[in-house]
Amino acid sequence: MFCDIGFSQVKLIAHRGAKKYAPENTIPAFLKAKELGADFVEIDVRQTKDGILVAMHDATVDRTTNGTGAVKNLTWSEVQKLDATAEWKDEYSNIPVPSFRQVVQKTKGIINLDIDFKDGNLDSVIAILK
Repeated sequence: MFCDIGFSQVKLIAHRGAKKYAPENTIPAFLKAKELGADFVEIDVRQTKDGILVAMHDATVDRTTNGTGAVKNLTWSEVQKLDATAEWKDEYSNIPVPSFRQVVQKTKGIINLDIDFKDGNLDSVIAILK
């Protein structure tokens, strides 16, 4: 036996998806994590100015997109126009920041979610999961 708890009880969680293989907190990163054998993907959730939940770790979009500003000060329409491949220019292009609803729809039945709720309305998270 590998450890006292039994190896079958250990679960692999891909932090922000397979962020070493695809842009973090994007659908390609989440699906790649499953392909690589992850049991869960950790997703960070923040809320836009107009109440839409999005997958974004940082309080701003500056590091991971071609935009600037705090998520909470941007509308969903503004966020949808961003390219989430700022750190991946040679390998990926034109990958949008997904809404939390889109992540749930695209990963349902494929991989489990470990939700890191950063900011917004928790009732909205629960409603989407239901």
